[in-house]
Amino acid sequence: MAGVTSLPELDRSQVERIAYSVAEAAKAVGRSRYVLYDAIRRKDLLAYRQSVDSDYLILANDLRAWVTRYPAQSYPRKRRRSHIGISSR
Repeated sequence: MAGVTSLPELDRSQVERIAYSVAEAAKAVGRSRYVLYDAIRRKDLLAYRQSVDSDYLILANDLRAWVTRYPAQSYPRKRRRSHIGISSR
């Protein structure tokens, strides 16, 4: 066709991912696929499907929000008792 220019090839290493499969998301956050499927089932993690028979897609922002939703609690360390019969004086 005259006058039609082709688009340049995209370098995938420079394209920011906006969605992940469950397997990719699990690998990215260091959890099992089961943990992610369970979070999706409980509606703690948003996921989308193109059709009934397709796998879930998890948006990068939703995955990040899920990971940071519950920050780790820091508890004061208990003081260790000295051994019986040994004085710390």
